[in-house]
Amino acid sequence: MHGPYDFADFRVLRERVGVSKAWIAKQLDIRERSVNAFENDYGRTIFPDAWDLLDLLAEQQRQTVRNAVDQIEREAGEHGGDPQEVVLTYYRSQDEFNQFNEVSAPVGMVMANTRLIAIRLEDNLYNVQWVYPDDENSFHADERHTVNQIF
Repeated sequence: MHGPYDFADFRVLRERVGVSKAWIAKQLDIRERSVNAFENDYGRTIFPDAWDLLDLLAEQQRQTVRNAVDQIEREAGEHGGDPQEVVLTYYRSQDEFNQFNEVSAPVGMVMANTRLIAIRLEDNLYNVQWVYPDDENSFHADERHTVNQIF
């Protein structure tokens, strides 16, 4: 998917999928300074492996968002219509995400996906409510189903 993109495109895509420079560097076994150079045109060529990783993450993000929205709409149809609201969990830190989830994932990536899901749901006229995982309205508190259980 990468092509005649430049340094700004790399940064925008990295931020859109919700991963840090440090995370990219660790995955590619390079220094974080190299990722910084990719994004700031310090005379470094962006490695094809870096583009491939971001392209993969972007495709996974598209699939995750599509699957989550499709599941909500399927479940709404099975229950006789659209829900009045869809509750999404907002994790404030990696530690908080780890505390409430068995899945290991960068919280930035999870929240980037969740924000895109919220946008799609709002575009489809769903009312989206955000809660913290320790809120009384969170599925962590009362076992109520929320979108974050999907991914």
